[in-house]
Amino acid sequence: MRRKTTPHTYLRFSIILCFLMRPDEPDQSEEYGFTTFIKDDGVEDRLNNSYFHIPTAQRKPVLDLFKEYGVRFVFSGHWHRCGVAEGDGITQIITSAVGRQLGPDDSGLRIVRVEKDTVDYPYYSLDQLDEQAKADDDAGRAPEQNK
Repeated sequence: MRRKTTPHTYLRFSIILCFLMRPDEPDQSEEYGFTTFIKDDGVEDRLNNSYFHIPTAQRKPVLDLFKEYGVRFVFSGHWHRCGVAEGDGITQIITSAVGRQLGPDDSGLRIVRVEKDTVDYPYYSLDQLDEQAKADDDAGRAPEQNK
C-alpha cells in the first residue's frame, strides 16, 4: 500500500501494536473477536484479540505524543497476522509473523520504502519474496507491492 507523506512524516516501529481497529478501543472487548490456536501440546486455546494491543492507560499518552510530534505511521507485529487500522491521523500497520501464524497470512515480512512523497509497505510471503527478488534482480528494479 502506498501513502502520501509530508516533508516531516515520522514512522515508529514497535513490537506491540497501539490499536487493532481504532485508537480509542477498550482494553477488553469481545467486539474484536478471538484468536484461536493450537498450543505446542496440541490443546486448542483462545485469546481475546484485545490481548494484542497496548492497554488504554499506556496507549493514550503514547498516541498523544505521536500526534504532537507528527508520527503518522506505526509499524508493529505481535498479532501474528496482517492488518491496517487508522485513526486520529495515525495509520497502524500490523505485520504477520515469520514463524507461527494465527491468521490467514503466510509466513513473511514487510518491506518499508520511504520516498520523498510516499511511504510504501507491501507484505511478502517468504515464497513471494524469493520469487520476486529473483525477478527484480534480473530486471534491475525494486519489488512490486502485493498487499
